[in-house]
Amino acid sequence: MEKQVLNTVRKYNLIKENDTVIVGLSGGADSVSLLLALNNLKKILKIKKIIGVHLNHNLRETAKRDEEFSRRLCEKLKIDFYSKTEDIKTLKDDLKVCEEDAGRIARYNFFFEIKEKTGADKIATAHNKNDQAETFFIRLLRGSGAEGLSSIKPLREDGVIRPLIETSRNEIIKYLEKNSQDFVTDETNLTSDYLRNKIRLELIPYLKENFDFKDELIVRAADSLREDSEFINKEVEMCFKNSEKGENFIKFDLEYLNTLSPAVLSRLIVKSNEYVGGKKLLRDTVLLVMNIVKTNKTGKGVPLSKETQAVCEYGELVIKKAKESKPYCYEIKPGKTCIEEAGITVILEEGIKNTKDSINIPDFSSLTVRTRKDGDRMYIKNTGHKKLKDIFTDRKIPKDKRDIFPVVCLDNEIVWLYNMYKKDFEDSKYNLRIKWKNN
Repeated sequence: MEKQVLNTVRKYNLIKENDTVIVGLSGGADSVSLLLALNNLKKILKIKKIIGVHLNHNLRETAKRDEEFSRRLCEKLKIDFYSKTEDIKTLKDDLKVCEEDAGRIARYNFFFEIKEKTGADKIATAHNKNDQAETFFIRLLRGSGAEGLSSIKPLREDGVIRPLIETSRNEIIKYLEKNSQDFVTDETNLTSDYLRNKIRLELIPYLKENFDFKDELIVRAADSLREDSEFINKEVEMCFKNSEKGENFIKFDLEYLNTLSPAVLSRLIVKSNEYVGGKKLLRDTVLLVMNIVKTNKTGKGVPLSKETQAVCEYGELVIKKAKESKPYCYEIKPGKTCIEEAGITVILEEGIKNTKDSINIPDFSSLTVRTRKDGDRMYIKNTGHKKLKDIFTDRKIPKDKRDIFPVVCLDNEIVWLYNMYKKDFEDSKYNLRIKWKNN
């Protein structure tokens, strides 16, 4: 088995010279064999240091036993050991996920916590060939696409590695027996309470008995899907570079997006949403965004989550952080008035100036700056009264900006729309200027 692990590590370049490697150690057969194999291969692989990390899920009476077993094993092998107890049931309720997912999230959070604390380079988990088949069926039952169904990656971008990914569970057990190495057994793995266990204990044995099923067939199919997925992701990366990006937004030309295949476009939408801080998207939401790309109708939008939204704006698809627009109305007096809702500062000074970002006014007794209202109109010289809605459309003001755009009024008459239209006063004494915090 050590030879198989060595081949896998070299094949996928999982460990580099002088790497410090964290091993996720549950105390079970898989993780114990991984720790033992890497420790025995330490000199050959030129590993600088191995660290054992155990998370006590606090779900079983034997959980403390598993933690102590893992601790003693690391002491025996003279390997640094870290452990932590997590209340998975509370975490499950807080995150609104199942116990399996809550446990996985907690484990990886702890692994990365120790990685940062110790300066480790890699995190090794004990996923093996059998796990690949089980994971395939789990994701299939959850409706995953090609990327989800693709095999468990030997090397993740965040430094998580799977040295046992080409090793079967039978090989692992034989290896432990040959080395007279004991391990602990999680009794919940012997029940069908969890989906993975149900697939392992019921579905796969049924397929093997009735359909001449072999784990290798699923592994082969998953590997093929992974290769296809990697190719698509490279195309997505190229498309992602062909965009305009800001801190809270990303823009694409709609004509360009309509030339992309659905496989590329759907992943580009997901990646762009992640870029602006959005959470994982449901397939139905992605399809809604793809539909507005196809229709190419300005103003059409899709809320992606509480954090993000996608909207068509004058030939572009913009994916950005969603801002909750709140109506505002401020009375303006001499000096500075900060309007946080719009991200502006209004400055009223005595004296006359004539600049693009200011307006001269006769007095400030009834001067206000507010958000637009239904039916708002402004008188424009040589044009007459015009609806603000039409003005914003003509000037291609993005829909989300319209709800916070400053409307300056004097005696309830709209006298200034910043950088667009303003009323000329013959006798003026004061100058009003607007300064944007984020241009």
